Amino acid sequence: MKGKVFVIFVVTSVGFLFIPLSISEPAAASSVTLFEPTEIESSSLRLSYSDHPYQEPDPDGEGICYWDGMEVHTSTKPSFAPGLDTRYGNAYGSGSTRVHGLTPSTTHYFKIVVFHRSGYDQGEPSCSLGGEASNEVSATTLPSAVYFRQAVANPDRPWDTLDLSWRANRDVEGFQKYVIERAFAANFSDAITAATIENQATEKYSVRGLSPSTAYFFRMAVHATTGKTSLSSPIAATTEDVPDVIAVSLYAPFSSDITQTSVGLSWHHAHDRYCEKHVIEKATSPDFTDSVSITVKDCNITEFAWGDLEAGTKYYFRVVSHNTAGIEATSNTVAATTTSQSVPIAEIVIAANTVILVIILLLVLISLMRKKSKSSKQE
Repeated sequence: MKGKVFVIFVVTSVGFLFIPLSISEPAAASSVTLFEPTEIESSSLRLSYSDHPYQEPDPDGEGICYWDGMEVHTSTKPSFAPGLDTRYGNAYGSGSTRVHGLTPSTTHYFKIVVFHRSGYDQGEPSCSLGGEASNEVSATTLPSAVYFRQAVANPDRPWDTLDLSWRANRDVEGFQKYVIERAFAANFSDAITAATIENQATEKYSVRGLSPSTAYFFRMAVHATTGKTSLSSPIAATTEDVPDVIAVSLYAPFSSDITQTSVGLSWHHAHDRYCEKHVIEKATSPDFTDSVSITVKDCNITEFAWGDLEAGTKYYFRVVSHNTAGIEATSNTVAATTTSQSVPIAEIVIAANTVILVIILLLVLISLMRKKSKSSKQE
């Protein structure tokens, strides 16, 4: 037991009286032994330590002290004093813990601090509520084999595709492949493999098939034939909402746009960067139960002439707009009746000439008959 001894001088009638007084200091929590780090990577390593008993006798012998937990502290400076600015997180009695988020190619120093809680089975409390640090160990992280430059929503499909780009260390010995992991959780507890890339020169990749308005976390592992694996630091990105479709406004055809066999259509379409196509539907019933359609894949086209129609027939038209997200929107409906069938002018002229010719022939025939009749009477 550590403590300090004080001497009290008391003046009596017979002289000075020396009374030694011993005052105990609060007992510090017993430290654990920290071993040399293992499984060292570019941004993480494993710390192992000796097990610490769940309880131990009070140094004053008046009860039992219960330890509450252990904290990992780290710094890039040797012989550091543990504090709030060096605290990494808790380490429980499993004997080892993995420390993440370290700086590549950097020497890091570590200590573990054991804490007691204020719980006793008997006697007056004398266990320390503070902690005593373990021995200090150090390790130098490996050079980073790869790091992400950015993760952004794809400009063409921002609702389900994220574009990743990175820089890789081309000096990695025995490069084998990149493995990109995707997760919803920041600690990658639900990580799955998003892609495997075997070309070391590749520095970008588009992750497709994602959910709209969702945050994703990515990290990349570099595998080598030497058996070593280096993990990048994680990066996060969020997909956008699915875009709405902008429906077109279909104009009613002018009479000049309507013939016996065709109807000219035109519409207004606001600029839509995600427009994929327009589908023009035609029907003879207003509910379009008998509709047929024609697809216009160029969204910049705003007019179309529908031909091969029946004369004197009423038709209904509408335009369905589709975007690249698979969403569609339907325009208003317009109706138009093709003109009735008429006799061509050439046919009228021919018919008129035929009638005139017949009349002339009849007149000639009548004239001949009259002459013949007159000649017969004279005889």
